[in-house]
Amino acid sequence: MLRIRLGVLMAVILLVALALSALLVDRMFARQQRSDMTGLLQRELDRVTFLVESSTLGQDFLGESSQGLHLQFVSAGGAVVVPAGSPEPLPLADTTASELVDYLGANVMVVAAPWRLPTGSVIGTVRLGYDADAALADRSLLRQILLWSAAVIAFVTGIVGLLVVGRELRPLAQLARQAALLDPAD
Repeated sequence: MLRIRLGVLMAVILLVALALSALLVDRMFARQQRSDMTGLLQRELDRVTFLVESSTLGQDFLGESSQGLHLQFVSAGGAVVVPAGSPEPLPLADTTASELVDYLGANVMVVAAPWRLPTGSVIGTVRLGYDADAALADRSLLRQILLWSAAVIAFVTGIVGLLVVGRELRPLAQLARQAALLDPAD
């Protein structure tokens, strides 16, 4: 009985340690992923606003690695000017940092900057959004992998723990058996 209790105690301690480490890994991954997406958005937004303000002709507004990016020039009245025919403007972030919002049924990380003409006058906003569904799917896959690996590790460690605890408690069990065989009158 002592063997089983010690084995279960060891397994519970292991599970708690695994859960805490998996939670830490998930939080660190999410923070790094958000930082990377925010950095990408900010670099592209800075590039676009520089090109608009300096009135550079013949330049692409987005770099070659712009898959999943949505760029919009929105007038002060809230109408999308560029690209023409956009369904609705990207929502403005409530803060100056990037923010995850719902846009046309997708999770989109959004940043915005004033749309300035070379003369300095502001005529609207430049809004840049990044489709975050792929990144969120990566995070979900990481969580699943962590859960499965934790389950396998816990199972293997539980079996090994029971074997080790049983081996270590064998002398105590033998002593208990020998004590039971002694006559109480002796």
